[in-house]
This record gives sequence, structure tokens and C-alpha cells, in this order.
Amino acid sequence: MRGLRKKTVTGFGCIVLLLAFSGIVSMLELGRLSRDAEEIFGASKRNVELAQDMLDAAQHQHSALMHIAIFGQTEFADSCRHSSARLVATLEQAREEIYDATSLDSLSAATLRLTTTVEDFLAVEPPIERTDSLIRVNAAWFSRQYESDYMELHNAVKDYITSMQGTLAPRTELLKKNAYRTVMPVLITLIVTILIVLM
Repeated sequence: MRGLRKKTVTGFGCIVLLLAFSGIVSMLELGRLSRDAEEIFGASKRNVELAQDMLDAAQHQHSALMHIAIFGQTEFADSCRHSSARLVATLEQAREEIYDATSLDSLSAATLRLTTTVEDFLAVEPPIERTDSLIRVNAAWFSRQYESDYMELHNAVKDYITSMQGTLAPRTELLKKNAYRTVMPVLITLIVTILIVLM
């Protein structure tokens, strides 16, 4: 009788210890899983925010430059320069924050090309009198050279978003593995408990 009682107490104690151990391990794994999920979500959200900031800056620059080149409203020059500076600053911020800065190489080249094109245009002193020929020259420059550089930047930003989402895929796969690891201690405990009961 004592032997049976001892085996029962021992078996019950083992089950309690296993449940406590599996509970602790599962809580730790769940905490890690939650942190990883938040990090992946935060990185994805931040990439979209940076891309949106770059597109907004480029759009404001585009609008200001149109007023200058097409309509001769030189008072938009400061707004155009501010938008260019904002675009470059956002790019540098993205370079500091992301893990693999080489994914920004094409975006950096497109940004440099666009800002150089804009700076060269703004560096030319506008004439006092705007003639029809000058308007045609500016319109041709805007529609050919500037629009080409602008669209190149626009496409580079979209490629940046795509590439950043691609880098999140391996981390998502790791997240799945961690989810399985979270469940494993409970399954092991269940199997051991069944074996103890059957002994």
C-alpha cells in the first residue's frame, strides 16, 4: 500500500514539476514571440512611413518647381529647396535606421540625380522678362529632364518598399519557428503525463 502511495505521490509531484516547467518555458517563449512580432510590425510600419515622407517631399518639390519653371513664380524657390533638403534628410534617416544600407543605393543615386537637376536649374538667375521662347525652353526641360529624374526617384522609392518587405520574410519565418517552440513544452508535458499515468 505504501509503495502504491509513494508511486502516486512521486508521479503527481513529477506532473506538477513538469507543468510548472512547461508553463515557465511557454511564458518566456511567448514573451519573445510577442517582442519579435512587435519588432517586425514596427520595422514594416517605419519603412512605409519613411517611404511616404520621401514621396511627400518629392511631390512638394515637384509642385514648387512647376510653379517656377512653367509659371515663372520664383517665390516658390525656397519651398523647392526646403523639399529637396527634406528628401535628402529622410533618405539619410532611412540609411541610419535600416540594417542593410546597400538596399538604398539605387534610391540614393536617384535622389542625388534629382536634387542635382533641381539645384542646377535654381542656380540660373531668372531673367527679368519672361519671353515665349523662355517658357518653351523651361517647359521642355521640365517635361523631359526633370520629369524623367522625378519618375526615376518615384520608382526607386517603390523598389525600396518592396525590398524592405522582402527582408522581413526571413524574420517572419523565424517567428513561425518560435511559435512552434512555444507549444512544444506543453506537448512534451502532456506526453510525459500520459506515460506516468500508464505506469
